[in-house]
Amino acid sequence: MFLLGNGLPVRQSSSPSGYVAAPKASKFSLLLFRHRQMLEQLFDMDLVMKARTVREFDKQFTSVMFGYPTIDDYYEDASPCRKLKSVGIPVLCLNSVDDVFSPGHAIPVEAAKQNANVALVLTSCGGHIGFLEGIWPRKCTYMDRVFKQFVQAVFEHGNKIFSM
Repeated sequence: MFLLGNGLPVRQSSSPSGYVAAPKASKFSLLLFRHRQMLEQLFDMDLVMKARTVREFDKQFTSVMFGYPTIDDYYEDASPCRKLKSVGIPVLCLNSVDDVFSPGHAIPVEAAKQNANVALVLTSCGGHIGFLEGIWPRKCTYMDRVFKQFVQAVFEHGNKIFSM
């Protein structure tokens, strides 16, 4: 994940309008409602349940749960954008540009280009967990195959990669 949606309506291409409220779409609210009594001791559950964007949900729940003083502090810490320059070993980043949590506009393509250790693979579609295949995805998926090829290349050609 690179940058998060920052409160923009969540883009989801399968939605007729193209935009959905993230907590409602992902059933976060239903999961939280089931445990509301316990969670009310830690969170303002009325505000959590009213969240209609990823940013609103993260502000009221996720950042509080992990002890961040502000939502911006949480997003800053969750994003590896500023950390890419210090990656010292080969790393493969696989992301779909239609991922609702790390959308295409938030992917640090230029920062990745500045570090020879970072390989960035972007697909046009796939969503957040869109690299699964089949009705019951239990076998090797696209993601598995890509990572296997990458690791194999690192081991077989590592000396060439590290001397670049």
